Amino acid sequence: MNYLKQVLNIALLVLVSFAGIKPVQATNLPFEQIITPQQAKRDVAQWSQWLHSTHPDLKHSVADIDAFYLQLNTITAAITDELSVRELWARLAVLNSTLADGHLKVGHASTSQWRKWVNGGVGLFPFEVAIVNQQLYIKSNTGGTKSGYAEQQIKAINGVPYEQVVAQLLRRTHGDTDEFRQEVLARQFHRLLYLTFGYSEQFSITLADEELTLAASKTLPQSMVERSFVDTFNVEYTGETATLTVNSFSWPDFKQYLAFMDATFTQLTEKNIKHLIIDISNNGGGDDDFWMAGIMRI
Repeated sequence: MNYLKQVLNIALLVLVSFAGIKPVQATNLPFEQIITPQQAKRDVAQWSQWLHSTHPDLKHSVADIDAFYLQLNTITAAITDELSVRELWARLAVLNSTLADGHLKVGHASTSQWRKWVNGGVGLFPFEVAIVNQQLYIKSNTGGTKSGYAEQQIKAINGVPYEQVVAQLLRRTHGDTDEFRQEVLARQFHRLLYLTFGYSEQFSITLADEELTLAASKTLPQSMVERSFVDTFNVEYTGETATLTVNSFSWPDFKQYLAFMDATFTQLTEKNIKHLIIDISNNGGGDDDFWMAGIMRI
């Protein structure tokens, strides 16, 4: 079993029909399909069953396992009316911070699916952000182009104070520490803001000395841009030290990845490299085979 791949892909198992939704326009928003309480509870039960059949021991990361089950049961019992898939996700995803695991989460569709939605017309928050000590700052325009508002602190979004925005999103962000969750949230801010607070055609953004009203961005966030092979896997040499960057344990052409790894480790020997740094700081996970066959077997 490709355990790492399966754990990383743990996601809310919503309606079978939802999986077949085509790229959408802003009038047909992702996750806004309405489901009955019975359907929602079946989805939660299926997710819970899959979670327990896949994960060896939740106690390794969950600080209070009894509180976790009480939280899950309370969420399930509160489902009494029809709701959207997005609303169901928002209720269940508060378990992400309780699970406190970098590899375990209530997920929110693949990056490739989000890419299709944005390319199909769904708009998202107009800035890339940084989160420092749970404070929210503008990094650039969505997509990475330079912004005249860079480094300014965001005080509120659509009238919601930034403290509430960040707190609500962090509750729904996976990761084992607050610092890790802040980093993940910064990268996935556009998706998590959408899923938690709903879709906005435009955003009112309060800065320290200015109030902005901006249309939702139709540009792909940096986290959704499809990277090239060289951007994902590369090696640099400095004297007797080599730095091997592996930004994913997933790639469509597994043979291409293995060929690169074979060539890299051959060069390490030929160049008589004494020190190897393997940088996985920007790795989003993937399949066991990629690290086991590509790195650990060497």
